[in-house]
Amino acid sequence: NKHFHSDANIRCCCFAITRICNLISRGFLDIQNCLSPFIKLIGKNIVHDEIIIRTLYDYSCLFPHKWENVSITIFNSLISLLDDTLIKYIT
Repeated sequence: NKHFHSDANIRCCCFAITRICNLISRGFLDIQNCLSPFIKLIGKNIVHDEIIIRTLYDYSCLFPHKWENVSITIFNSLISLLDDTLIKYIT
């Protein structure tokens, strides 16, 4: 079943990103190097967006006590992305 196969791939991606978030929240990985590339692609591919949004939602539900660390770094990453975009737009 083609739909099941693609859904299985999405679940695998979600699991991998959840593991990345967990390692980031424990201080083993750097947010800028790990999640920024994913965040910078939001809005370019609906499947990619679904994976990122579903993963971050699941992560926040499973690990609410760890979510604050990850959410702060995601916010900082988005601010950095906006700064880069504004600089390119202005210059």
